[in-house]
Parts: sequence; structure tokens; C-alpha cells
Amino acid sequence: LGSLRERWCVALKPPGFAGAAAHPLPSLEATLTPFLPEGRSMSFPVKPERDAEGLVVVTTDDAMRKSFDETLRRGLVRCRYRLLADVASPGEIIGTAELVESGQLRAEGTDAETFPFELYSGPLACPSANIRTALYLVSARPSTKAARQVRRSFASAGAPVMFDPVYHPLYREASRSAKSLEDMTSAIPGSLTMQLFELEMPDPFRPWEMVHIAAPMPQEWLAIHPLAELEGDEDHACSADWLETSK
Repeated sequence: LGSLRERWCVALKPPGFAGAAAHPLPSLEATLTPFLPEGRSMSFPVKPERDAEGLVVVTTDDAMRKSFDETLRRGLVRCRYRLLADVASPGEIIGTAELVESGQLRAEGTDAETFPFELYSGPLACPSANIRTALYLVSARPSTKAARQVRRSFASAGAPVMFDPVYHPLYREASRSAKSLEDMTSAIPGSLTMQLFELEMPDPFRPWEMVHIAAPMPQEWLAIHPLAELEGDEDHACSADWLETSK
């Protein structure tokens, strides 16, 4: 949404990318800087989760950054995460009844915060591996801390996010040892299946209007969790007009 010629825009960050430049890691800042108008400075009001794909607000001047900071402070930015959870890896994880239906999931390690979630699809068997996955939509604050809490809470409830190198037992073991995923018969390679896919916030220039921004489900996920309504849908693939926006 928008472009770097304007005072703010929204980018879709690939998994594994940091927000600010973080050599030797790939980053949005390093990728977008060549397209930034001279005299502008780039910033990210919400530090994105590096492991996950997701929408990222980019500001290009100090006044707009302060405006977004105030909007966030007042709790006026709403977001939802799309995540693909492993609900039945053989011999490892058995998803609990807590996640069978939509409801509220309490944040691990805190007595205050809960995450409303919706079971969107599944559980479904993966066509190429002996696992079952479920697709969830989760409401949470737009922050790296909240995203981590969601990942940790789903893992504690018996449904870790697929390919999570921190909270999924199989992938945590692979990341901490010399084992390759090929040596672990119940693991398959891939990037973290968590995506900040939806943002709703006041228009910075017309604050009485709300802007709704949504990104499509990554095509790569369909190999693990096939959805009939999306398979073979070329229009669903990310392209120059990957965002759906409304006011």
C-alpha cells in the first residue's frame, strides 16, 4: 500500500528478514533504501518479527513516525496473525482440546493478556508428510513481544507453529544440534508459518476514516495445508497488487 515517495507505506516482509538493517541478515531497510527519495529517513513504528512473514508499516519522516507512535500508544491499531500449527506430529505433539474450536488463548507467562483465535481450517493431513495441521486466525497487538507470546502459547497448548525454531520441539532440536532436518524423519524443511496478514488503523491523513489492509495466505503453505478454494489460484499469488485495502 502506498510507496516510498509518500510519508508512509505498508510492505510485505518475507520470512527471515529483519526490519532495520542488520548485516549480515537480509532486511527491509537494506532492500528499500535504494528506492527512498533523497533526504528521507526510513523507520518502522512496529519492529517486525524476523522469523515470520507479515505486513510492516514503513514511515519516511519524523513527523509521521511520531503520529504512528501515538496511534499505537492509544491502542488504535488492530492486527491479526495467520498461523499454521502442527496439531499431531507423530510421537511428538498431540493438540489439546483447548484449540479444537475458536476461543481465547491465555498468553503464556502472564495473567493479563489473552488472544482471541478462530480455527479457520483443519485439522488436515499433510499430503507429503505424516503430520496434521490446523490454520488459525489470531488477534493480538502489533508488536514483536505479542507475536512471540502467541507462538509460545500455541506451543504450550500442544499446537506449535510449523517450522518454529524456538518453540517447536523438532525444529528447536535441529537448530541446537548438528542434526539436519533430513536426519529427522518426522520433520520437513520450511519457514515459520506465521504471518501478520491484517491491519486496521485510522488513516494518518484522515483519522476519522479507518484503513483496512490484508495480505493473502502464502502459496507455500498450501503444500502442507491444502485449501481447495486457493489451490491453483494464480491471482492469489503475491504480485504488485498483493494487498487488499478498504476504508
